[in-house]
Amino acid sequence: MFGFGKGKIELQLEKANFSPGETIQGTLKLQLKKPIQAKQLRVVFYGQRKTTRRNSQGKISQHTDILHRFENQLSGEK
Repeated sequence: MFGFGKGKIELQLEKANFSPGETIQGTLKLQLKKPIQAKQLRVVFYGQRKTTRRNSQGKISQHTDILHRFENQLSGEK
């Protein structure tokens, strides 16, 4: 759940981890404190891979790669 001053957004997914090619399904609930003018409502998903490595001195480094980005406009100006 994310609050942004004018209300909140709640995103409920069937699960948290997905494999390449899987369909992501869930529900997005937008709850506003009062009506507002909006240009659009978009949802953006990032598929990412996190890797952790330890070098010869024992130092740990982490790296994140964005593997896929999906953006969908759910609604237009209202």
